[in-house]
Amino acid sequence: MMIPLVWMISASMMPLSEVIKVLPVWFDISKWSLDNYYETLVN
Repeated sequence: MMIPLVWMISASMMPLSEVIKVLPVWFDISKWSLDNYYETLVN
């Protein structure tokens, strides 16, 4: 039951190219960024 929530949060911090991969890496925090949230709030 927690997996969809964890996926949603982790995917929101990944670049789009990482989210749409066939075999995504869930917890590679080196590529995480808050830019998606910034773009949403500014635009």
